[in-house]
Amino acid sequence: MSVARSYLDLFGPRWSGPYRSIDVQLTRARLSALAGATYLSCGRMRVDRRGSHYLAATRCGFIALGACNDGRGDRWIIAVPPQTGFGEPEIGEIEDLFSLICTLGWRAQGWIAVHAGAVAKGDRCVLLCAASGGGKSTLTAALVQNGWKTLGDDKLLLRAGDRAAVLASMLQTFNLDPATRRWLNVGDIDALPRYSAWTQKRRIHVNMLAENQALERAAPTHLAVLRRCSEVDGIRATRMETREVLPSLLRQIVIPSDREAAATILETAISCARGLHGVYVDIGDDAYAKPGWLASLESALA
Repeated sequence: MSVARSYLDLFGPRWSGPYRSIDVQLTRARLSALAGATYLSCGRMRVDRRGSHYLAATRCGFIALGACNDGRGDRWIIAVPPQTGFGEPEIGEIEDLFSLICTLGWRAQGWIAVHAGAVAKGDRCVLLCAASGGGKSTLTAALVQNGWKTLGDDKLLLRAGDRAAVLASMLQTFNLDPATRRWLNVGDIDALPRYSAWTQKRRIHVNMLAENQALERAAPTHLAVLRRCSEVDGIRATRMETREVLPSLLRQIVIPSDREAAATILETAISCARGLHGVYVDIGDDAYAKPGWLASLESALA
C-alpha cells in the first residue's frame, strides 16, 4: 500500500473537473493468469484487452484485472503473491501497473500521456522531448529560474482541443541531480531525501526553484528535441523540418499494439503536431554556465 501511495502522491495538481472514479483493490493472492500482450508489451509488463476489460501480468507475478467503463468509473484488482518482498523490481512493477490504470483512465477522458516536459512564456509553450536522462529536468529548471513557467519536467497529458492542442500538468515536482547546483539555485539539495533507492536525484517542488511559476494548462506552440552534444559550446538550437515533428512527438508516447487504441492516440498526436514548430536543442557540457545560452534558445523559439 505504501508503494501505491507514494506513486499517487507524485501527482500534485488538482484539476477543477470533471472527475473520473477509479477504484483499485490491492490484495495478497496468487493468481495464475497469463497475458499474451495482445494490447501492450511494455518493459516488464504484458497486457491483454477484451472489450472494456483488461488483464495485466508482470514478471514478478503481479496480476491486475480491471474494467474501464465510460461514465461509470473504473474498477481494478491488483493481486500480489503472498510473502512478496519489495525491492527495486517489485516497486517498479507496482508503479507500472498504477501507471497503466491511470493512463487508461486518462485516455477514456480524451487525454494521452506524454513523457515530456513543458515550459511557457508569453504566447509560447514548448514541449521538451528527450529520453530518460536526456536533460529535460535540468533545462526545465533552468528556464523556470529565468522567468519561464512550467507544466512539469517529465509527465504531461495532451489532448486535441477545438481550436488548438491542450497540455495539462500532472506534476509540480522536479527530480534533479545534486550536480545541478553548479548552475541552479537549488539550496541545500543534498539534504533532501532521494526520491528512490536507486538514484541520486532529489524531488524538488517547483516553488523551491521560483515562486508561482507552475501552470495547470497551456496550448503548445513548439516542440524541442534535446540532444547532449559535447562538441557544442553552450546551447545550439536549429529548426526542425515539419515532417520530423510528428515522429518526435510519437517517440514520447507509449502506443499500444491494439489497433483501436493506437488509432485514437495517433489521431490525437497528428492533430496536435500539425500546429507545432520543431527545434533541435543541442546541449553542450556545462552548457548552463556559458553566457548567452538563454538568449540563443529563446531566439530559436521566437
